[in-house]
Amino acid sequence: MEALACLRRDEPVEDTVMTLQIGRYRSVLGTIIVAAEDDAVTGLWFEGQRHVPAYAARRDTESSDGGGGRDSADGQDGEGGHDGPGSRVEPGARCGTDHPADSVLTRLFSWLDAYVAGRNPAIDFPLAPRGTPFQQRVWHLLRQIPYGETVTYGDIAARVSASSASGRTSARAVGGAVGRNPISLVIPCHRVVGATGNLTGYAGGIDRKRALLKLEGIV
Repeated sequence: MEALACLRRDEPVEDTVMTLQIGRYRSVLGTIIVAAEDDAVTGLWFEGQRHVPAYAARRDTESSDGGGGRDSADGQDGEGGHDGPGSRVEPGARCGTDHPADSVLTRLFSWLDAYVAGRNPAIDFPLAPRGTPFQQRVWHLLRQIPYGETVTYGDIAARVSASSASGRTSARAVGGAVGRNPISLVIPCHRVVGATGNLTGYAGGIDRKRALLKLEGIV
């Protein structure tokens, strides 16, 4: 659990033109970019992972406060370390406006605090991932994978096939949809493994996938 201790959390920045909100949550595994629109979470990505949309990466860069504290994949933090799982080091300056305590990103930050501390928090905020009908079916099945358990791509493919009139779905097709999951961690694509239990295909990186499964007591 120590490897996932939260080192820094930045307040969300609200877009005054759109209903889009972008925030950051820093951990020793790197910065997590979060996005919400119309009071629903639409994205959660590790900075630098595949398939981060340009708008999220751009706004995250624009909202950087420059107050020190680099991303901490190596376990080091430019602001002097941490006090253990879930501890916080406040940024030197806030960006944008104060955010209501009951906003969707504030609730997501609280969820992340609990998750990185090794707990299995309830999801008390709406999710609105954007994708094709096939991707939506796969992501719905991902949400049914219990905390601390894994399934294979073949398992999901079989379930999609059983509920579809279009015939057999391949594990490869499922892998493509899993890789495009826009709300990592909350929609737990890290709990999907290869046919022999091998760790494959995580957009955030295999080392992060292994760390997440270790946090949940799986490996």
